[in-house]
Amino acid sequence: MQTPRIRLKGEEMKFMALFESITGATSKDCLIDDENDRPEDRGS
Repeated sequence: MQTPRIRLKGEEMKFMALFESITGATSKDCLIDDENDRPEDRGS
């Protein structure tokens, strides 16, 4: 069984870089919550 790949766009990558630079934690992915107009980073 093959694991699905996640494709990150530029906006997600920017939010991940910002999150990592502020917290020092590594994030695995980033979800954009359009309904509440905010990013949601998920660290490791």
